[in-house]
Amino acid sequence: TLTKPPFKVPKIAYHCDERMRVAASIVHEIRSAILKEVQITCSAGIAKNKLLARIASNLNKPDQQTIILRRSVESRC
Repeated sequence: TLTKPPFKVPKIAYHCDERMRVAASIVHEIRSAILKEVQITCSAGIAKNKLLARIASNLNKPDQQTIILRRSVESRC
């Protein structure tokens, strides 16, 4: 279940985080299906664009997934 953070978050940021959680769940299911069907582990990255997702997928290998939240990127730009 999705719980609201204890601090004030702009509504659009909250929805972005919610979408990332859904994406992470889908990616987990895909990775589990690959392991079950082919017996191969894989890593995955989840981010707001393809470039960041590819970078994230290399951060935690093997057999992990990494999420880069939008606010993490914006705070570093």
